[in-house]
This record gives sequence, structure tokens and C-alpha cells, in this order.
Amino acid sequence: MLVKIIMCSLAVLIALSVSAASAPVVEAKTAVVTTIAVETIPEKINRYANKHNVSAEIMTKIIRCENVRLDPTKQSDLRYTFSSERRGIVEGERERSFGLVQIHLPDNNVTYEQAIDPDFAIEFLAKNYAQGKASWMWKTCYVKATS
Repeated sequence: MLVKIIMCSLAVLIALSVSAASAPVVEAKTAVVTTIAVETIPEKINRYANKHNVSAEIMTKIIRCENVRLDPTKQSDLRYTFSSERRGIVEGERERSFGLVQIHLPDNNVTYEQAIDPDFAIEFLAKNYAQGKASWMWKTCYVKATS
């Protein structure tokens, strides 16, 4: 019967093998310790606001207005009140706006996967805000954020 006892410290992994027929054997192996830093949504907002030289406070207010729970996969609860065959919009269907900043897919060259990616969505807001588009792309929330 072979029993292995594994003890782990920060940088060294030690395996102790014990067999009924032999003395204990100690093997030392180097283990790679990886630290993964998870960036919070407020940290992402600050990073992209700084990168695009816009207000992190206004961005935060727009995001909180668009998506109170900060749910990256949220779809708009609004329903279309018109149809547009060219844009793939059908009256009565839920609006196809997704993510932290509710990116409207029919009006932007953005995929669903991009819209629900927090990094993409926050930078999308920052870029458009820097280009002066926030006041019409996020009209209601922009007005609330800047009042």
C-alpha cells in the first residue's frame, strides 16, 4: 500500500511517499504560485475614464442609471414601439440593448458577446463619451448624470 501526503507552502511542494516495504521518500518540487487580480467595475470605470480623459463620476452615474444591479448580461426591459426591417426591429419585441451600458445592437457594430463584456462595455461608453456622443446615446441617463 502506497500513501502520499502532500504539504504545500508558498513556493515549495513537498510530497512524502510511504510504503510498507521501504523508508519514507521525500521529493521536493517547485510549485508555481499564481495570483489573479480581479478588477472591480468601479476600478474599470476609473481606468477607462482616465484612458479617455472623461469623468468617472459621470460614467458611474450613467452605468448605474442604465443598469442598477450592474448585471453585465442584462437586456433592456423596454419594448419597441415601431418596426424597422432594415434594422431588424419588430414592434412589441424587447429592445435589443444589453450589458452594463445597454448597448443597442441594431444601432452599433457590436456583437452580443461584446455588449455583455464589462471591459468592452465600459470602454465603449468612455470612447463615445469622449467623442461627445453620450448626450444622445444615453440621453435620459446622461441628463440625470449631469443634472
